[in-house]
Amino acid sequence: MKPMKFGVGQGIKRIEDVRFVSGRGNYASDAVDRAELKAAFLRSPYGHAKFRIDDLDAARAIPGVRGVFVASDFSGLGGLPCLALLPNSDGSKTPAKPYPVISSDEVHHVGDIIAMVVADTATQARDAVEAIGVTWEDLPAVVDVEAAIARDAPAVFDGAPGNVAYDTHIGDKEKTDAVFASAPHKVRIKIVNPRVVANYMEPRSAVGEPGKI
Repeated sequence: MKPMKFGVGQGIKRIEDVRFVSGRGNYASDAVDRAELKAAFLRSPYGHAKFRIDDLDAARAIPGVRGVFVASDFSGLGGLPCLALLPNSDGSKTPAKPYPVISSDEVHHVGDIIAMVVADTATQARDAVEAIGVTWEDLPAVVDVEAAIARDAPAVFDGAPGNVAYDTHIGDKEKTDAVFASAPHKVRIKIVNPRVVANYMEPRSAVGEPGKI
């Protein structure tokens, strides 16, 4: 039988390691080393919290800072669309959580962006990020999958009751239930799979160069 592509536990031959361990990898920062402006982001240290930005003036006053931006500056852009919506087993649609470019008053995961600074250098941008005044209100959060679907678990967002993004099944449930019902012996096993996702050394990046239209 031909092995499944990207199957669980399947070995995948790596071909990229040589250039990475020998210092020959290429990253976005290599392409924009002489870029005139750099950006840095203020991100949430909380898994779930409400917040209020109290002071931007201190950040704006730092030498080299060209702009400090918050959610209201990008309100016209709309949110980031989900491109992987899946139908539930009953045919209903997946409740897609709204995902703004920059959070305005509430964050839902560690690393959620609440402000952006653009400056002449990366150091100036980071200094300005650290100068932004924020008041945080820590809210209940849950990171364990089983705990997340337990009764009275903290809600990730109101659109997904019970913290269930979607449910689905494969095969014929009635036939499967009948086979188990007639089996002389039954064995139970619990298998927990961690979150499986490709984590890159850097996100998808872009280089922008202003010009005349």
